[in-house]
Amino acid sequence: NIMAQNLFKDAMDNKDYDAARVHFWQLANSCPAASVNTFTRGVTIYRNKANRSRNVAEKRAYVDTLLSVYDMRIEYFGDNADKGRDFILDAKARDMVKYCAADRPRLRGGLKEAIDASIEKGYIKYDLASMYFKMLCDDYVTDDNVTSDMILDEYERLIPYFEQVAENDVQYKELVESSFVNSPAASCDNLEALFKEKLAADPENVDLLAKAVSL
Repeated sequence: NIMAQNLFKDAMDNKDYDAARVHFWQLANSCPAASVNTFTRGVTIYRNKANRSRNVAEKRAYVDTLLSVYDMRIEYFGDNADKGRDFILDAKARDMVKYCAADRPRLRGGLKEAIDASIEKGYIKYDLASMYFKMLCDDYVTDDNVTSDMILDEYERLIPYFEQVAENDVQYKELVESSFVNSPAASCDNLEALFKEKLAADPENVDLLAKAVSL
């Protein structure tokens, strides 16, 4: 395995990704917890293979393997304090944006998984969250699996994270709000369902009332 690690590094340095792929799988199968570099290099390999694929079927296969490399990294290094599960799922979601744009349900699932992991840590990435919510609203029209309740629930869950957004990230908050307002899911009945109980519980909340009236 030590020899394979050395050969793996040499192959990566020389950008010989076919040779590197052999060493990657030896290390991934025999000593996956030895080094996180095994999986960071594995991601590089399969990004390269996907980018250089000769047809759709080949590209799909390489992308599937790329995403599985992220899953293996989560299995063995997901509890890392700095670059754990939330970090890995964020990187995976960004590759899914690049390689899985045509598979909307799969992409939505990947974005949601990354957002859920970050929320568990008490934060969100504004660009991914706004992209995910816009996609949810857009797909409401064409995908029966996306319901108005789903959109209302996700809006209610995500929008509090945008309340204190920095000035240079305001566009992401605006994208979430405009996506919601322009969605057929934001009907009067659905908006009433969203705000009725909140306003009844806190009728003097001017900000909440203003938001309800504005929407």
